[in-house]
Amino acid sequence: MDNSLNDENKSPNVSVKRCREELPGFHVAKKNVSTGMKFRSFQIKWDKVSDNTLSKLDALQDYKLKHPSSSIPKTMRLSKQERCGLINCIVDQLRAIDTFIPADIMETVAKDILRKYPCLEMVDDDGYGDGLSYVVLKHKLINHNSYLNRFKDQTTRMTPQTRKCSNARAGTSKEYWAKSSSECAKECFVKLRRDEPNLLSDECLQATQAFVRHRLDSHRDLKTLLLELPVLRRRKLLSYHFNQATGTDIDTLRKYFTMKRIKIIEYSAAVSKPGKILESCSDTEIFQFLASMVGENLNALVLKKEVNYY
Repeated sequence: MDNSLNDENKSPNVSVKRCREELPGFHVAKKNVSTGMKFRSFQIKWDKVSDNTLSKLDALQDYKLKHPSSSIPKTMRLSKQERCGLINCIVDQLRAIDTFIPADIMETVAKDILRKYPCLEMVDDDGYGDGLSYVVLKHKLINHNSYLNRFKDQTTRMTPQTRKCSNARAGTSKEYWAKSSSECAKECFVKLRRDEPNLLSDECLQATQAFVRHRLDSHRDLKTLLLELPVLRRRKLLSYHFNQATGTDIDTLRKYFTMKRIKIIEYSAAVSKPGKILESCSDTEIFQFLASMVGENLNALVLKKEVNYY
């Protein structure tokens, strides 16, 4: 064997060494951090938030720690301007990464805000909270970012119909309305047609959610819909869709309706239309008032049927 062809067998003490050029080159590819990774590792820079807002938040947090069972006085709560300033500041930090921010990132950031300042838990006029304040913050973050991106989106003319649709969807999840499909598995469709509540398992309700939403969105009157699918009036199905749309159990609605009944009646005296409702009014009259406030006719949403007993 020719040692001149095999440099590895040469003695390390030889005077002639291998040229540096013969060494294999190693190139490390630089990988840029993806936008998704930047969003997932995002941390709120609280030092960029207004000092006045931070001072007020610290005072609110101290009060909440000392009085955990009592609601925060109105005089101590953040003003609308301060809340908007906080939301705007955090959205600006997120937009430094990308202007199109996923909804799950907004939800994570909203939870981070409440984890830092639990005193921001939303409460109503009576001091009650529902534990879903992060959803409110999430939507505020999304709405402000959408507002900043508004010039990049194709503008659509607001019609009375779209405005009415927006009122109907207030307080609900955008993801719920996006799940709409005319397709339905045959075995699931058979269960819907049979109108037997005991067949409405959780799996069936989940599998038929998009189809039921599609039917409800169709331009058919309620009587026609119920003739085709009587199951649409069943409490179990309606409760499931209410939970999917709002993230809240419908029993919570009953509890808050009872608590707010007097305030709704008092509010009716402050508006010109449809007019004041009496304190002795029925629940139906209150719902008729609330429906009229958003341009709906309760009689078109609820069917009355006389039941004869023999």
